[in-house]
Amino acid sequence: MQSNERVEGRAEKISRNSEIVLVNQPTPFESCPAQKHYSQHSNILGVWLDVVPPEKQKEVLTKILSVSDKGFTSTGPVPEMTKATYYFRFYLARALEHAGMGDQYLSLLMPWRDMVNLGLTTWAEQPEPTRSDSHAWSAHPNFDFLTLVVGIRPKTPGFRSVSIEPHLGGLHHVASAMALPQGLVEVKYDVQESSLHATVNLPPGVSGEFVWKGKTQGLRAGEQELTLP
Repeated sequence: MQSNERVEGRAEKISRNSEIVLVNQPTPFESCPAQKHYSQHSNILGVWLDVVPPEKQKEVLTKILSVSDKGFTSTGPVPEMTKATYYFRFYLARALEHAGMGDQYLSLLMPWRDMVNLGLTTWAEQPEPTRSDSHAWSAHPNFDFLTLVVGIRPKTPGFRSVSIEPHLGGLHHVASAMALPQGLVEVKYDVQESSLHATVNLPPGVSGEFVWKGKTQGLRAGEQELTLP
């Protein structure tokens, strides 16, 4: 078994070498040393793992998504590239939030709307020709709705405390709940003009924080109401 120090050292070396390869390249970045192939996959992981410098992450994601998703427009030419299939878009959601673009998550859901329009009641593995029309990996929007859009996550192990940071995009009214070992976390959000009115109910023994537009407020057990600009 490798020690943590050895694994971390290898990870740092890979990241450093990747940065050397990327430093003088235009965005998006090539997917192989031969520099003849582009993919959304390598750019998604590059953003999420900070191989792409933070100041370039929004630009990279916008460019690669301009070839597959409405609402994203590149200001320059974008090469042909392999597109991420449904399961890999789980990592796309992680990268989008990491780059500070979480409010654009709902723009990524057109593939799932298209599957509903096809009459599917479970999610396909990949676009046609698909191999499986009931693929658990493609169900990750269920996770994203609660953890990214509604924004409920553990702050400490076992959900002894929570961090709630919603990314509502164009939504104006949201009500949701997440089951914890201690009970339900319940939230209601109402966006009116430029303000958010949030009602949060935490189960007994659970505290936490509410994050909105970079500002943090403490939460206690029980119901509380917040009005945030």
